[in-house]
Amino acid sequence: MTIGTLVLLFFGGCLGGLLAGLQGVGGGLVFVLIFTNYLSAADVPDSSLAHLIVANSMFAIFFAGISGSIKHYFNGNFSWRPVLVTGLSASITSVLTAVLINMGTWYNKEIFALIFISLASYVAYRTLFAKEVDSESRGDELFSVPRFFIIGGLGGILAALSGIGGGMIMVPMLNKMLNVNIKRATAISLGVITIMSLASSAYAFLIPQPGDNSLPEASGLIVLPMVLPVAIGCAICSPFGVTISRLLSERTIKAIFAVFLLIVISNMIYNLWL
Repeated sequence: MTIGTLVLLFFGGCLGGLLAGLQGVGGGLVFVLIFTNYLSAADVPDSSLAHLIVANSMFAIFFAGISGSIKHYFNGNFSWRPVLVTGLSASITSVLTAVLINMGTWYNKEIFALIFISLASYVAYRTLFAKEVDSESRGDELFSVPRFFIIGGLGGILAALSGIGGGMIMVPMLNKMLNVNIKRATAISLGVITIMSLASSAYAFLIPQPGDNSLPEASGLIVLPMVLPVAIGCAICSPFGVTISRLLSERTIKAIFAVFLLIVISNMIYNLWL
């Protein structure tokens, strides 16, 4: 791997960290974009491609989550009980989904691309047109174990299938279903993603690559020379995303994110189908 490639991976991680801190979602979108291009250029076989993209994206997301969570904690937006309950549920479903994926051959790059593009399109729609609940969060008086458990479970399944992290489903559900304001919902999402991605990454380290193993430098499904520069950039820049989110208007943040989503969706279509 050249120095230029390492630098590009690092700055890609910085971009992912900024988006994760800015929106509570988005880091995984960047990581999937980076790893799709890197692994496709490395001629990874189709039987391994989707598995490697998802596993390494989840590994990088851990660093975005923990870095952004620390920043939200010091900003007073962090709540331990919702994070732990939702994070437990998300961890269980994400690992179970990963086990099911690796038990068969049904999950390939086409299925992965369809799921990813569908979720990214949903996020684009929600970013441009959906309205958030404006009321202030009422803290733990809205604490509902079943609802948080369901939200975490759905987020974990989607994260394991797409590598995006689950924040795109958890943030709007927390906002709409439990009347949690968007900043606190973002903080909860980042905390949940930290717990879930740690569990998913531990599992990914333990299992072999499916199909022909063309990446001997990989530890299980984690390609450390590729993912570590991304993770470092992400950890450094995620707190800056949290800070920037307090300075920019909601309309500006949405416009930036929507443009980026269109780029990611177009790139995914080009890499996997054209």
